[in-house]
Amino acid sequence: MKIVELERQHVPAVALLHKKYIDRGFMSSLGTAFLEQLYDSMMTSDNAYCLVAEEDGELHGFISGTYELRSFYKDFIRTNLLRVSLILLPRLIEPSVFRKVVESFIYPSKQGNMPGAELMSIVVSEKFRGKGVSENLFNNLLAEFKQRNVKKFKVTVGSNLQAANRFYQKMGGMLHAEIEVHDTEISRIYIWEI
Repeated sequence: MKIVELERQHVPAVALLHKKYIDRGFMSSLGTAFLEQLYDSMMTSDNAYCLVAEEDGELHGFISGTYELRSFYKDFIRTNLLRVSLILLPRLIEPSVFRKVVESFIYPSKQGNMPGAELMSIVVSEKFRGKGVSENLFNNLLAEFKQRNVKKFKVTVGSNLQAANRFYQKMGGMLHAEIEVHDTEISRIYIWEI
């Protein structure tokens, strides 16, 4: 299995993996077309990075991160506003969905003195779990953060996602806080110092 930077041909598979395995996340509820737009924009952003794990032309996992989450979201909205609006328009008329979209995009501004760099998502298909793929992806993202002179980064994860919480603890994440990004949904923030 090799770890390579995200390329355009990987984007549909990354979006499908995200939707399938991060199925309780709000971004997944916005659909694969939105996710494709999000990951596609990472390839041209100076504020984001995405790696994929592939073998024999088949994608089995990915990890994405931002060097500055707020800046990435601003770039994403500025460059994709029309396309994303058309994708989300049918969903945005639902008040609860509209509120969660706004909460998701203003969440970085509520972070106070926490690191701007963030591990956004990591997924490994079931077939390849337990084989070190997630650790390999994580360590490659860590190397990228070091190369970019990132001193600290964080991840926000649902407190009820036990396997994900165990993984972040295993990889050295220090529990920093518990927050509500969306009403009644408690998330944990882990921080790494590099």
